[in-house]
Formats: sequence, C-alpha cells, structure tokens
Amino acid sequence: MNFNYTILWQHPYSLLAYSSLSLCMILFYFNKHPLFRIILFTLVIFFGWWAGRIEWIAIPLIVVFAWVFYCGMQAKTKTWRILASVATLVMAITIMFVNVPGIHNWQVVSKMSLTSDAIPYSMRFTFDKSLIGLFFLWFSPYSLANQGQWKGVLKVGFLTGILAIGILIPLSYALGYVRFEPKITSFFFLWAIHNLLFVSIAEEALFRGMIQKPLMLKWQNVAYGPWAALVITALFFGGAHYAGGTKYILLATIAGLLYGYAFMRAKMIEASILTHFMVNSVHFLFFTYPALKSAF
Repeated sequence: MNFNYTILWQHPYSLLAYSSLSLCMILFYFNKHPLFRIILFTLVIFFGWWAGRIEWIAIPLIVVFAWVFYCGMQAKTKTWRILASVATLVMAITIMFVNVPGIHNWQVVSKMSLTSDAIPYSMRFTFDKSLIGLFFLWFSPYSLANQGQWKGVLKVGFLTGILAIGILIPLSYALGYVRFEPKITSFFFLWAIHNLLFVSIAEEALFRGMIQKPLMLKWQNVAYGPWAALVITALFFGGAHYAGGTKYILLATIAGLLYGYAFMRAKMIEASILTHFMVNSVHFLFFTYPALKSAF
C-alpha cells in the first residue's frame, strides 16, 4: 500500500509548520547559539499559529514549559533545580497522554490498513509531544549536541539495536503479535520522519533522559543502583503502552530494558534513540504493522 503524498499539499500551512519544527530539531544539533535557537523556535511557533495548529492560549503554556524545562536542567541552585525537574517531568508525562489546550495536532493518516490482517494504523504529527524531545535537546547538558562524541555513541546504539531486534521480533512472533509480512511502500519515508522526530526522540528524552538518568545519578554509589534505575524506567515505559494490551506492555517493557541499556552504556539518549528507531523500522518494513488483528 503506497501513501498519496499529494494529501500533504492540501494543507500547505500545516506542512510548513511541521516541516519547520522538524528542521528545528535537526538544526539544534549543528548550531548551539542561544539567539539562533530562540529565533528559530519563534518562527516555528509563528508558523504553527499561522497554520491554525497553535492558538494564542497555548503560547504562554509553551513558554512556561520551556522555562521550567530550562530551570530543571540548568538552574544554579540545587533545590530549585530539583523542584523544576519534578515539575518538568509531571508536565511531560501529562503532555504524553493529554492534549494541550490550544494545540491542534495534524492527523495525517486515519485508520489505514498496511496489510489485510493488520489493525488500522493512524498517525498524527504532534506539536505538543515533540516539545519534550526538542526542549531536551535544547537545554540538557547530556545531549550529544554538547559533546561531539558521535562514533562511540552510534556504535553502542547500533549494536544494541541488533540485539533488540534479535530478541523483540522473535518474541513478538511467538506471542502472535506479528507475522512476517515484508512490504515495500513509499509511505515508509513519511513514517520514518514521524517515528524518529516525533516519537522516538520524545519518548527517549522522557524515559531515558528525564527518568532513568536522574535515577542513575542518584543511585550511582548504591550497589546495582544503575541497573535498578534501568528496570524501574523500563517498567514505566511498558506501562505507558497500556493501550496496546497485555502483550504490548510486555514487549514494551523488554524494549525499555534494551533501550535503557543502550542509554546506560553510552550515557547519551542518542544511543537509545537509534536502538528505538532501528527496532521500529524493522517492525514496519518486515512484519505486520502495527499488529495483527488476532492479537487482540
């Protein structure tokens, strides 16, 4: 099944808004100048408002989220940094599950069947959820953008991705969640942009960057402390996928262990992002996506 890309051009302003948001996330890796980032993000907000995806009421909420996120990552006093970090985490979790007032995310695909035996698939380009990943890249001192150590981090992410695929795909097959259904479709290119920039980065920023990392730091001198942080975060990650049913919770929990392991080894979310994206891509290209109807 091939996606008709002309549908995107029927909403040119929305296409501009989300293209600028995608470009913003990419450029943050290559230009760390504060003024450049502020100007670029202001343009993204303007294009979102122009497209009708962001109402005026949402702009103060976005600014507050950015400010609290910044304080949680870079505030000078420990007390304020802890309080802001907790507030940031609560806000990020809320955004994951609740639509932010005044933000209208773009429903690009609605109940599309990629194969005849798959449950219908819907895809939304989410402005609010993507802010979690964007602000993490912007403000976090742990981002690879501030380190420049690409080679080692990508190696960890790639090798862990191979391991994760070797564990998760056979398990998914054994649980009756997927079948081997390779598919060649032009839709993959749009799906890949969405899954990398609007799903993988946001989820890894939240679970690995904002939950696992602080727990690892807190328990770094405790026996098996980093491993406990890994397990706890994986359980949260699995539970966050409750909408997919029991099998999906199990698979997501195991996936969380593997993504968290990549993060623990590399200490950068880019490693877990790569692992996450590799697993999702192999799932999409070669197996039932998102899952078999008979799995529910």
